[in-house]
Amino acid sequence: MAQPNNIALSLENIYPLSGNNVTDYYYKDGIVYIDGSENLTEAKQLALSTEQVYRTTRIKSRTELDTAPGIFVTHEGISISYNQFDEIYVSHNYVNSDDIDRDYNSSTIRNSWWYDTKKHRSYKVYTLLRYNQTFVIGGTTYYDWTAINSWVAYRDATADPSDGVYKFTTLPPNDINATASVKVKSPRGFTTWDTASLNIYKNDSLYTSSYIVEPSTVNGRVTTEFLIPAASIALNDVWKMSVSVDGKVPSVVDPLNVTEYSMSFDTTSPPLTPSFLGFVTPDDLNDYPECRPVLNNAVDLRKSLVLQDVDYSTGINIPQNINLIISNGATKAATPDSNYSQYSHTLIRYYGTKTNRTAVNTGSIAIFNTDIPEGVSPYSFTSDNLGAIPNVSLLNYYTGYFNRIVDPYPLLNNKTAYFIQLLVDKNEDVIDPSLSEAGLNNILNTYRVSDVNGLPTNAKASIISKTDADELKDLEQFKPVYKVAQYPTPIMYSQDSSNAFSTSIPVTDGINTVTGNSPFWSYTSSDLKEIYLVPTNLNGVYSSGYSQNDLSYTPGPNKDFPLGLEPSYTKFPPITNKFDIKVGDEIRFENNENLSYRINNVTLSNIGGSNRVVLTVDKDIPSTVNLNFFIIRRYNNISNYVILDQQKPYSIPVSASSAPGILSTQYQVDSLDSNPDKIISSLIEKGVIE
Repeated sequence: MAQPNNIALSLENIYPLSGNNVTDYYYKDGIVYIDGSENLTEAKQLALSTEQVYRTTRIKSRTELDTAPGIFVTHEGISISYNQFDEIYVSHNYVNSDDIDRDYNSSTIRNSWWYDTKKHRSYKVYTLLRYNQTFVIGGTTYYDWTAINSWVAYRDATADPSDGVYKFTTLPPNDINATASVKVKSPRGFTTWDTASLNIYKNDSLYTSSYIVEPSTVNGRVTTEFLIPAASIALNDVWKMSVSVDGKVPSVVDPLNVTEYSMSFDTTSPPLTPSFLGFVTPDDLNDYPECRPVLNNAVDLRKSLVLQDVDYSTGINIPQNINLIISNGATKAATPDSNYSQYSHTLIRYYGTKTNRTAVNTGSIAIFNTDIPEGVSPYSFTSDNLGAIPNVSLLNYYTGYFNRIVDPYPLLNNKTAYFIQLLVDKNEDVIDPSLSEAGLNNILNTYRVSDVNGLPTNAKASIISKTDADELKDLEQFKPVYKVAQYPTPIMYSQDSSNAFSTSIPVTDGINTVTGNSPFWSYTSSDLKEIYLVPTNLNGVYSSGYSQNDLSYTPGPNKDFPLGLEPSYTKFPPITNKFDIKVGDEIRFENNENLSYRINNVTLSNIGGSNRVVLTVDKDIPSTVNLNFFIIRRYNNISNYVILDQQKPYSIPVSASSAPGILSTQYQVDSLDSNPDKIISSLIEKGVIE
């Protein structure tokens, strides 16, 4: 049921009816409920209590942004589509102001979250109000407001999941003294919580608990000490701690923050008796709780102050703890920073392993210099190499068999894509890179875009031609790898020839079609990195399920093709993506790859009285560029593709010629660094390919 402290919005009937004349929208356990729905069609007005006014913000009123429908994007990334006469509210725990139309961009509201004590999650509730009828009562206009949708936003967890957790990895010979402590504080000083409890769990079962009562809950500490008998401890026992609160006041106006927490375990053994760590316990060990190495009681490795552990336990592409890494809150790596600065450690590991330098393995002499400044290597080399005998060889274990060669033009120019059907190892065993994460990882590491020094990785095709496509033999030279396990796809484009563009772009949701006319893009200001979408009707359907219809393509002049003309079959692939631009997409102008830009940010901003899509790119777009002649493309993850930085050759007459072959890397194991025909023959004999 609704409680005073979980009601997001309240609407009251202007004409009182029998029964409940107040409609409440309230939050409970992750869901927004309604109470009083029998009166929804009546003329209504907001009926917010003082507490609700304190923690409610009207983001959009009926009279704001009323020129056209639009999309409001919350601080948490929720997109709320609205009509021009809708109203949007957000409920949170901000206090000390009775101005319901506060500036939503303020950091106070951005960082203000209500707290669900049952689900232990911080949340906000966004509500969209809409009306169908108006009522004039006593000369005042009222509306039959109804909440047509609501959204619950949860605050991202930033704590390390291992914080407040201890696991016994060895069995102690003596009983353990355990101590746990937390410091709590109400940020605004309100006595909201009657009780704050510190709970200790053994293997997810409550073991003991201690608590404090108000007014200590405003700014106080909860500490618990208990004895763990050694005989009761088993290997891999896990001990955890949590904080819970309880309040009996009619309304909650202040959260409770945990500002400090600690949990420690000490042995109770007397002097000269083996302790939990297996060392002799000095008389004053209890006076040194930090576990000092000089007292033989260190339990943790010396950790880095900079490096963080990366958790790939749920996949190889995105770490499970990516948000913690970004906020510099991940567990620090158990690798001392001195491992990368102490020469006794680095000289034998790093200075002697760089085998892919400019003059590698041609002879050099290491010279030791005694007169060096602090922080500089004491060794220098007479040339940038490591001598005539390599100490490490970095060779690829796989090579690839491709069965198709594709020119991605006009979506991507001056590149050649190879469809790697199989990866072949030195034993001529094969794997399909698209069938498993291991296969994807192998193709990514075989055809890396850059090596360990950041230099381009090169690959070369060896064509096994079964047709007359002899021109493809020109591909047999080492070229830099451009993309791995990715292939471009269109999002939106105006280009309808090599040197021309359409002045209109149609988009559809399968039922309705909207056409936007040029100009399509314009600079927002003097910032040449920021442009916005001009057509109002395209902005109105952005990110709402629409996608562009295909445009007819007329081949035009292009020096990259025979006779300087695009092939007759040139066209863009069908658009399957919705009109929704993402960070990482690329926008290209004038059919010129030198005018390609990575999209670093996508926002909706009020320009000229209406919301418009604004793109921020990675570098300045010259003011002389024709912004109406463009394509927007996205690189989708397709495990089998490797794209090289080379122009696909053509014969006369021009055709979309293709052939199978082997795509070799510049450095690979000896058994693969041989005649490609031998590998092909072996695959045919095994029945892997025809």
